[in-house]
Amino acid sequence: MPHDPKSQLGRLFDRCLIDRHPVTALWWRGDQKITRLLPEWSADAFSQESARWLHLSQKTGGIEDGEIRHWGRYARWAHQRIQEESWRNAWAVLQHLVMVLTVVELLDPEGARFPREPLLGQMTRWLDRIQGTGHHGYWGKTYLDYWQQLALKNVARLQPPSPLRDWEGLTQGLTQAINRFVERQNLLTSGSGSDAPWVPPAHVSDREWVVRRQEFLKTSPLPKPPPLDNWPLFPVGLSSDEVAKPTISSWWLKPGRHKDTLVHPHQGAWRDAIGALWTVWRESAGGHALTWALTPPMFIQGPLWALVSDAAQRWPAWPPASHGYLAWWMQWKQALAVADAWLWLEGGDPDEVLKFLERWVSTGSAQFWVVYLKTHPGEMMMTWRAYRYWTEAHQGKPYWTQLPIMPDRLFRADTWPPGDQWGSAG
Repeated sequence: MPHDPKSQLGRLFDRCLIDRHPVTALWWRGDQKITRLLPEWSADAFSQESARWLHLSQKTGGIEDGEIRHWGRYARWAHQRIQEESWRNAWAVLQHLVMVLTVVELLDPEGARFPREPLLGQMTRWLDRIQGTGHHGYWGKTYLDYWQQLALKNVARLQPPSPLRDWEGLTQGLTQAINRFVERQNLLTSGSGSDAPWVPPAHVSDREWVVRRQEFLKTSPLPKPPPLDNWPLFPVGLSSDEVAKPTISSWWLKPGRHKDTLVHPHQGAWRDAIGALWTVWRESAGGHALTWALTPPMFIQGPLWALVSDAAQRWPAWPPASHGYLAWWMQWKQALAVADAWLWLEGGDPDEVLKFLERWVSTGSAQFWVVYLKTHPGEMMMTWRAYRYWTEAHQGKPYWTQLPIMPDRLFRADTWPPGDQWGSAG
């Protein structure tokens, strides 16, 4: 085999993913070597993982390849997040559990690769072994409660791929383990966990975000369009494989060896339009599967904002554009970035921010987002920065062919691009 630094590095990154993030490796790489989906969740295990990421980042130094630089930046970011002890957030444990349940449903519905009987038993024992986690004050506890309820709902709707002798006992055992896990967190100090910001405080300007908020508050909220029946899922001239799966709650992009598939709950949901755009982007841009697997959510979402804005102008007759859904969605996402800065940088009153978000969504949805922003400070602000960068850097170029490479600029001090247009889709 010829000497290929990229392939060699890819194998090292794959190994780390398989060991520590097997669900991500399974989803993006489909590796047949993956036999367990529940990594050890302990201080020692995360310390060792942190050292591995740091070592991998050092091995990417000096290699002039955009994707390899991206892998190295992710490795440094992952090392830093572990150092900040984000893994101690108890809600992250239940979030991982829900992710496993969803992914095996989508990739292994018959239970051939991951038989459900041993998997549920493994989940129960895994939860009971975890120590060192906790909730971080009121907001961490509230977010933990959200994931507890979501985990319980996912277990309750599980169906055995084939008749099992004691399916009810298995699901009840996992349900009890989830409740025991949450009860243990409530007995621990409320200072456990970490709400480390996604943007270094030194990289943002409080004043500029205050002005953005003041300007945005003058903007009239766009009304959310009513649902439409039987609209085309993809814009004219674009297409991809898609399948409806009523048991899931939101769309998923299912990577394939030769072609991706958009999996969605039912035809006609407005939010599936965003999934359709991501599916087309993923297939058009191509790239190494690792590059997508090693991309934090802000650097998927930010470019998606740019793609949605572009789609609203490129395909004005597409129902999500012509009926105003894309414009509403863009304004709503910008509102979340404003709310994020308001809560984090200004220490804003959550009740005021709640009323602000209720201009776009229901009270229940707005309440969820206040909790989310309080436990993920800076995430939407970084998403906004990625959106602005993507819009500027790719002017005149086809967005659809660009990989979500994390640029150096996004990790330097904030700059406010001229001509910001808040409250519009353009």
